[in-house]
Amino acid sequence: MANVIKVNTQSDESIIECLPAACEVLDKGGVIAMPTDTIYGVAAKVSVTAGIQRIYNLKGRDQSKPLAICCSDISQITRWSNCSIGEDILKELLPGPFTLILERSTKLNPDLNPGVQSVGIRIPDSALCIKLVAQLGEPIALTSANISGKSSAISIEEFKELWSEVDVILDGGPCNQQEDRRGSTIIDFTVPGKFSIVRVGSLCDETVKLLTEKYGMQNITRQ
Repeated sequence: MANVIKVNTQSDESIIECLPAACEVLDKGGVIAMPTDTIYGVAAKVSVTAGIQRIYNLKGRDQSKPLAICCSDISQITRWSNCSIGEDILKELLPGPFTLILERSTKLNPDLNPGVQSVGIRIPDSALCIKLVAQLGEPIALTSANISGKSSAISIEEFKELWSEVDVILDGGPCNQQEDRRGSTIIDFTVPGKFSIVRVGSLCDETVKLLTEKYGMQNITRQ
């Protein structure tokens, strides 16, 4: 059974208190469950291959489906990707409910999404996520806390089937999330000057308008 740690996600003190236990687990190749700005997720340290593999195993996830990574600030994005979009766009979108697909950096663990030349990067609008990654000192691999194909979870009670499979659960109570439980909007920026919506999620329509009207980017989303 996982170690459940209650955390007040609105309190910096409460967040800081939970970080040592979570980081210790991640450093050792463990997996944690935690709330994000959209839904609950499961996470492992990007540089630890054993943790990445555990995520696939506990979710029953297809090995060909890439995992996104979570950074703590915009300056890290250029370390872990070859970013093709300007800092002004990054600051518009992040932190926020978006996953940006960019060309991956050679600095990333080659066992993370092997054979895939891009990487999805998140900076959730979540003090807990940001402070955890900052203390860890490198990104986490992050995906939804559910068995693959099942509904996403906005409370820890909704992923009970995973409780015995993860090492630590950071219980921040119900996520502040819309009823349709959409995760992040996934946007592919690998083609310079263009973008495509890979998955419709939070704030999708508003973001398409922003990118096309304010930044003059071409929307090449497949119909």
